Amino acid sequence: MERRFVRVGGGGGVVIIELINSKPLNIVGSGAIEELTEALRAVSQDDDVRVVVLRGTGEKAFIGGADINEMVALDRASGEVFIRRLAGLCVAIRECPVPVIARLAGWCLGGGLEVAISCDLRIAESGAKFGMPEVAVGIPSVIHSALLPALIGASHAGWLLLTGETIDAETAAGWGLVHEVVAADELDRRIAELTTRLGGFGTYAVRQQKRLLNKWFDMSVHGAIEDSIEQFGLAFLTGEPQQHMQAFLSRKSGKS
Repeated sequence: MERRFVRVGGGGGVVIIELINSKPLNIVGSGAIEELTEALRAVSQDDDVRVVVLRGTGEKAFIGGADINEMVALDRASGEVFIRRLAGLCVAIRECPVPVIARLAGWCLGGGLEVAISCDLRIAESGAKFGMPEVAVGIPSVIHSALLPALIGASHAGWLLLTGETIDAETAAGWGLVHEVVAADELDRRIAELTTRLGGFGTYAVRQQKRLLNKWFDMSVHGAIEDSIEQFGLAFLTGEPQQHMQAFLSRKSGKS
């Protein structure tokens, strides 16, 4: 399928989904949102994929937010259609069966931050900036902003959502908004390290772990524990525990 706003590349089990042709700050409108969603759904059907990297073109922004030029013309009905479309992109990321890594360079604002927090791992360069400026343009932050209180705490979430101010990468890491901050020239190397590491794990085990993490959001602690016991047993039907544990024991024996 020919795409205007998305470039899909990679290899060896790693898929790189890149937002393109979306202005210098990688602003997303309906067209870009739909193509990103379609790309993620296609990746989700490929059993050979081990990990996905989501990025924006260049170093100025991951995603600088939703397209205000499109949103200014919305009414109530079309506004709900627009935001459901963006919610669908975030859901496609969360439902992707393999880990999705957000490559966070430059600005990550509004809808872009909602996309980022829907990813499983967030790696930022030291100059990255984060914010939820929706209140400044007359709308609330919605959909997957709902993940923020659990992710960074109610106090920090309230600050981002009510003030509309931006925070730097160091603050974002301290709040737990991003997993790691590296120098700009180390960003791609670090992400490559992570994709290599994740790609070396058992395919089923990683997919199973992501599925469990997502289920735990909506379960009681007791329910999650009981469910995970069953999933632990099911893992041994795949052959992966036997293979990887034996390899570990063999390496350990070779060192002794």
